[in-house]
Amino acid sequence: METNGIMVNTIAELEPSVLAAITGGRCTCGVRPPTVYTIGPVVAIAPRIQLVNECLRRWLDSQPTASVLFLCFGGGGGYFSTHQVHEIARGLERSGHRFLWVLRGQPEPPGSKLPTDANLAELLPAGFLEKTKERGLVWPTRAPQNEILAHAAVGGFVTHCGWSSIVESLWFGVPTLPWLHAAEQHFNAFTLVADMGVAEAMKVDKKRNNFVEAAELERAVKALMDDGETARKIRNKSVEMKAACRKAVEHGGSSVVCLERLYDALIHGAVDPKKMLADLQSDGTEWVASHVNEESTNLLLSWNILLERGLLGWRLGPTEEELRPRASEGVTFTSFHRGGFGIATPPFSRGLLYFYGVCLHDLTAYEIIHLAIFVALCERFLGVATHFALWRRLFQVELVETNGVPNRVGTAVIWLHLDTG
Repeated sequence: METNGIMVNTIAELEPSVLAAITGGRCTCGVRPPTVYTIGPVVAIAPRIQLVNECLRRWLDSQPTASVLFLCFGGGGGYFSTHQVHEIARGLERSGHRFLWVLRGQPEPPGSKLPTDANLAELLPAGFLEKTKERGLVWPTRAPQNEILAHAAVGGFVTHCGWSSIVESLWFGVPTLPWLHAAEQHFNAFTLVADMGVAEAMKVDKKRNNFVEAAELERAVKALMDDGETARKIRNKSVEMKAACRKAVEHGGSSVVCLERLYDALIHGAVDPKKMLADLQSDGTEWVASHVNEESTNLLLSWNILLERGLLGWRLGPTEEELRPRASEGVTFTSFHRGGFGIATPPFSRGLLYFYGVCLHDLTAYEIIHLAIFVALCERFLGVATHFALWRRLFQVELVETNGVPNRVGTAVIWLHLDTG
């Protein structure tokens, strides 16, 4: 499928050579290159630090500024063999630096991919916790990574180099130690060290499942956290990257400009919903309604995707009244099944899914999240007053006839209040 555009969680200033390669056609083998919309960094930011556990907050508050090395390996990682755990412990102990280590247990039951809460008494070397209790904390369960990175006490980050973790570290200006494991993480680590200059390289033994010796971890930690020339250069580059990330989302910044371009592309015909509908109905397939039931709606409420009151309202529907034009700008999420694949019927959602090559089996709570994320981006960068036209233009409430019969679909109704207060 030829795509018209790609949204990427990055900023133009971070990866200029990559963006130049894509837009210059070097990655598309003679096919017209798509427009790249760099709309990052997309980071969940709380108004102030709100750590899940009071113990974490108190411990971090008691540490000097930029003194803590934070070790965390993503939501699905953080567990190691006992041998590797002991090497990490020895490396941290010998480094002499403060640390917060998120250590998880092996997945259970066998075959599962998600780590469990760690039994520290079984995993760690005897006496390690006692020896390091004045400067270290080992956390045996999931931790709020971005909130910890936002804390002033954190001065270094040992990461698996997943892209979301990298974006968070750049946003908060925290230098990194890449401990890559798989997939594109090798390239990410190279970019951090050689291109951006915000990380200290650390040797991993690929023949032993990316094993790191205690001596190598000790060396890397000291290089990153000591007050030497290498550490100062990395910290200075991290501060520069933090400033670049913040500038990108300010008025006139590169990411704001990209999102405005995306807005214009959607408004002015990059997605032609009427043509999409004609193409999809050309084979005479009868379309059957699927549902977003009350359970799904309640799930969306619990995730704060739908709000009970405020800018977004919701209720199950639509009713006869909802299917007529209204001053309150009614918006209907509906979905149909066609050959086993769901196509969302509002022009915006149908066109957006087609635009990005996404096929849904049903427009359930989980799928609505993807649409909600896009809407949230519009709200964040363009403001409610600015992007209201986007809703009005791309969402339409109308009857769709199948074999001459009006098709009224009972799903979720979401609308914008004209009075935004």
